[in-house]
Amino acid sequence: MKPDQAPLVSAEWLMQHRDECVLLDASIDRRAGPQGTEYASGLDRFLNEGHIPGAQFADLFGDFSDPCGAFAFTRPKAAGLQATLRRLGIDDCTRVVVYDALNGVWAARVWWLLQSAGLEHSAVLDGGLARWRAAGGELACGPAVAPEPGQVCVREIPGRLVDLAQVMATQAAGRPLVCALSSTSYAQDGHIPGSVNLAYADLLDDHGLLNLERLPAQLQSLALSSDDPLLLYCGGGVNACGLALALTAAGHDPDRLSVYDGSLNEWRADPQRPLATGTDRA
Repeated sequence: MKPDQAPLVSAEWLMQHRDECVLLDASIDRRAGPQGTEYASGLDRFLNEGHIPGAQFADLFGDFSDPCGAFAFTRPKAAGLQATLRRLGIDDCTRVVVYDALNGVWAARVWWLLQSAGLEHSAVLDGGLARWRAAGGELACGPAVAPEPGQVCVREIPGRLVDLAQVMATQAAGRPLVCALSSTSYAQDGHIPGSVNLAYADLLDDHGLLNLERLPAQLQSLALSSDDPLLLYCGGGVNACGLALALTAAGHDPDRLSVYDGSLNEWRADPQRPLATGTDRA
């Protein structure tokens, strides 16, 4: 993999190359609500709590999702995504670095959208905003300065984000389906029958950095290899993108990875589709 196509960058690298990149802050707001954890746009956090200087806000509840989608975080249409990326100052060869203020999956979701749109020069800041601050990085508050419009041309890469029909075909063929949710959620809340569990959160160390050394043993325990085509899913297509990031960073060919865009939000929408519980694959 070429250096400018590496999917992860360190805070130290970014401090040296910040002016060579377009930075996207994909932070969201997570809070406790009457129905459990609720998620909302992180724009207020971006404006008032601070962001990396020069970063633009990447709104996962707006421009980086389809406003007409049946489920949260549905991928945006190609034309809409292209317009957003141009407005953010992105060209075809721009090095884009995405980060968030939580555990990296929100940045990974934007990164996978960029990858699926042909932007191979995109990456995620390992450890996100917390790592930037721990490394001595400064923060800025207030709105971002609008950049000069870019001229990127979106070209959709087949297979990076897949629909229900492709999931059911994969399931019927007995090919690997991998759930990126926690083991508790996988076992107790239910998963697509036939799938195995490889939780994104289990790949993070105590500092929120991806520990890629854990992957080989976990893949081996699931009878999977780095050459297998893997279809990844989670609750809403976000944690699965985090797992896609980790696998890609560990050397898995991204052309052999797919993310089920609707994930369990769509799967559960039809009560006729079965859910399995427990830890067995069958």
